[in-house]
This record gives sequence, structure tokens and C-alpha cells, in this order.
Amino acid sequence: MKRIVPIIITLILLNPKISFSQDYNNPGQYMQAIQKQQENVSRRFLTYTSASAHGKKERKVEALRSKLMDEIQEARMNINSLPGYKTDKSYRDTAVSFMKFYYNVMNEDYAKIINMEEIAEQSYDDMEAYLLVEEKVQEKLKLSNDRMQEAEKRFAAANNINLLDDKSEMGAMMKEIGEMNKYYHEMYLIFFKPYIQEKHLTDAIGKNNLTGLEQSKGAMLKYHQEGLMKLAAAKGYKGDNGLVGGQGSQRRSCPAAGADSTRSVIKT
Repeated sequence: MKRIVPIIITLILLNPKISFSQDYNNPGQYMQAIQKQQENVSRRFLTYTSASAHGKKERKVEALRSKLMDEIQEARMNINSLPGYKTDKSYRDTAVSFMKFYYNVMNEDYAKIINMEEIAEQSYDDMEAYLLVEEKVQEKLKLSNDRMQEAEKRFAAANNINLLDDKSEMGAMMKEIGEMNKYYHEMYLIFFKPYIQEKHLTDAIGKNNLTGLEQSKGAMLKYHQEGLMKLAAAKGYKGDNGLVGGQGSQRRSCPAAGADSTRSVIKT
């Protein structure tokens, strides 16, 4: 399954991530100071999602999530310590609000996901609901990041800054991870549908329940055939046919289809 802080207050003078040598009367340097904090969070976010995607131990993944939340809080405080640019505080305040929102999502929404995780494998409907919640959380983050990018564009336009690339690192990652997870979830549910029926079949055998055995056997074979048809019609993800071709690593394949039961997911 997926796995889905205390704040130490120090003097700004001792914090290497905020430098008073920067000229905050220069709009370019002011923007860079905020972007630097976002980049720090992006790097921590990548570390966390990579560990989750590659099936690292739950304790390690949770430790990385905690470090990500610490990084978000630190970035929020660092940005909040900046003065407004001249009389305009809108860009800074939007960045602070984004970090606060991002922290709350990682802290509260992912707590809900973790709780759902415990029952997600009990039925197909539970798993489908679990994956849908994850997608909705990712969409929340994307919408918030879009607002952050709009604030950046407004600041740049107001101060004659030419943005060479209007796509932030964090925004690009969220978009890619959102698209990848949506594709993965669709593929995974194809595998999961006969897999859950095989579990029911095993339970029926253990209980000598012949009626349940026949029902689960029929449903398993039906969903297995449906899954093969869907996979035959499915396209790979941006040229990667690992899942549809049966060669994908770090996934949970349906035992009914003759594969081991392993799974990992890219997390938002």
C-alpha cells in the first residue's frame, strides 16, 4: 500500500536561507529570494515522492513526509520575514498563503488518506474511493500552485521582469505527478478488480464455502477477461508500456493474472 513538527524558532540572522545582503529593492532579487524557498520545498518534495514511489519502508517514508512538512514551515517563515516589495506585499503574502495551504494539505488531507489506506484493500469500492481522494488532494494542490504562478506573473509584469519560463519547478512536478497518478490509478484498478475476487475465493476455500467459492471464481474469471481486454486497448504512459505490457516494476499486479502482489505509487 501507499504511505502516504515541531517548529524551531531561530533568529533570522542565524538562518542561512535568508540573506540580508540581497537587495530587496531590486525586483529580480526579491523574486529570487521567494523562488529559492520554493525550490527548497520542491527538492524535499521530490525526495519524499521518490521514496514513496519506490516502495521504501513506511517508517522511512513517514520520516521524509515529516521533513517535507518542516521544510514547508521553514520556507513559510522565511518568506514571511521578507519585507513587502516597496509598498506591495501581495506577492509575498500569496507565497506565504501557498506554503500554509500546502502544509495543511500534507498534514490534514494526507492524514485522511492514511486512515483510508487501512481499509482500501477490503473491497473494490473502498480502493476506488481511496484513489479518488488522492486525486482530489492533488487537484487542490495544483489549483493553489496555479494561483501562486499567477501572482508571480503579476509581480513580474508590474516590475518589468521578463520571465523566461512561466512554469515553476513545483508547478511542473505537480502537473506531472498528477497526470502520472491518474494513469496509474486507472491501470491499478484493472489489476485490483480480479485480485479482490481472488481474496474472496481464498477466504471461501478456507471456510469450505462452496457457494462463495463458485461465485468468487466466476467473478474473478470475468474481471480477469475484462481486464485483459482493457489492457489490450490501453496506451502506455508517454511511450512507457511497462504497465500495459506487464513489464512494469514496483506495481501490484493481480495474482489472478499470474503475477506477484507488489505495488507502489507516486504520492502528492
